[in-house]
Amino acid sequence: MDLLRQGLDSGAPWILILEDDAGCHDVNELSEGLKHLFLSAHGDGLVNLSESFTFDELGLTRLLTAEDRMRWSEEGERTVLCCELPATNTVCAIVYSRGAAQRILAQLERLPLEPVLPIDWKLNVALMRLHQSTGGSEISSWFVHPAPIQQRSMKAPGILLT
Repeated sequence: MDLLRQGLDSGAPWILILEDDAGCHDVNELSEGLKHLFLSAHGDGLVNLSESFTFDELGLTRLLTAEDRMRWSEEGERTVLCCELPATNTVCAIVYSRGAAQRILAQLERLPLEPVLPIDWKLNVALMRLHQSTGGSEISSWFVHPAPIQQRSMKAPGILLT
């Protein structure tokens, strides 16, 4: 929440928040992709840049369609998908439009501190409440696929406990 506040205080039109375990194989491609995304974006929303869980695992596959107006690059393998409902993969790597950040932060501030829950869960609760309170017209949710950022902690080898 503090990072959203700092981003809003900066006056930036877009706020990129990365977790400490975010990894990227090609920072130049990420930079170019974000530039194309910002230039082609329309409306307020959040863009998921990492994939910790598959769309099937999240139950989002049937809710996703190709977003023709938004582009990641002039060419390449990545596309932007629009989700019918606001959703996130995790908070590992999300870029928020200024308007979406304002609305999401207001919802997050309304949530009680207890029970203590991961921010991923609280963000999705805030998104669901925002969607319900506005009839779904406030913000959009997009996913860059395949994701340009990896959540390295989710890709670590498993630990066998005996």
